[in-house]
Amino acid sequence: MKFFILIILTANLISGYAQNPSLQDSLKKTIIETKVDSVKLAAYYSLSYSFRNSSVDSTLYYAEKGLALAKQTKQYEKWVEFLIAKGIAENRLGNLNLALETFNSAQKLANKHGFKLLEAKTFGSIGDALMNFNMLADALSYYQAALDIFVEAEDYSSMANSYGSMGQINMIQGDYRRALNHLYKGLGAAKQTGDASTIAYSHIYIGSAYSEMGVYDTANYELNLAGEILNKLGDFYTEAFVFHNLAMNLHETGEDREALVYYEKSIPIFEQVGDLSTLSQALINIGAAHASLGEYQIAIDYFQSC
Repeated sequence: MKFFILIILTANLISGYAQNPSLQDSLKKTIIETKVDSVKLAAYYSLSYSFRNSSVDSTLYYAEKGLALAKQTKQYEKWVEFLIAKGIAENRLGNLNLALETFNSAQKLANKHGFKLLEAKTFGSIGDALMNFNMLADALSYYQAALDIFVEAEDYSSMANSYGSMGQINMIQGDYRRALNHLYKGLGAAKQTGDASTIAYSHIYIGSAYSEMGVYDTANYELNLAGEILNKLGDFYTEAFVFHNLAMNLHETGEDREALVYYEKSIPIFEQVGDLSTLSQALINIGAAHASLGEYQIAIDYFQSC
């Protein structure tokens, strides 16, 4: 597979903003001082959310804190939201079975209490988890179930994510016509939102599709569009995925020395965030680039570091 899949997008799109320490300090103070459970839950969720692009461990920590309080106070909607947040963090830490188990728990709870839109988000999360296990047909079914609800609700941001994930499966299956159809529908939905981050992700999806098709000029154009948006937003974590995709395209065209420049930009970000699953795949790809250059010992060192 030539492209670098962004697995954890469907219905859980990470808003493109940089970590804000002053905001995080304010939220932590709120948690300590407030006696209102709903306010404390909102602060826990915002803290977990704010660390998504900078520290997976912190995302998980605050998700679990919020989850415990939501259970204690029987605030079921927040309970589902924190389960989804926890599952996303577990997935990034490489705890794939636990992530799927967590998403399934969220889905059952959302269904029990009639949270239709939240259940759709759990469908998307389950689809993401199943993608990790290469259960493509099952994942596609969950994405379609999520999309049907989002279309009915006119939730364009979530529609964009669902179309993007469905397009990725189509790419893996080699159905490029259907993939591009889904991905351009996703871009259309993203533009309806006016949200720069959602639009950037849609460009990444489309760029990945053209990379897989070997249409590298178009692929790089789409990826660079995404990268410019993400850089302005301060979303350096997702920009690292763009760097990696660009590097893989250069590798495919035999420009491995240039590819390593982009790889080297992405690795420190994955390390800083603690995204171990993505980091491992990135190191493998760097090893492959060094092997193509005849630098076999360096390649072996990278392969053994995974």
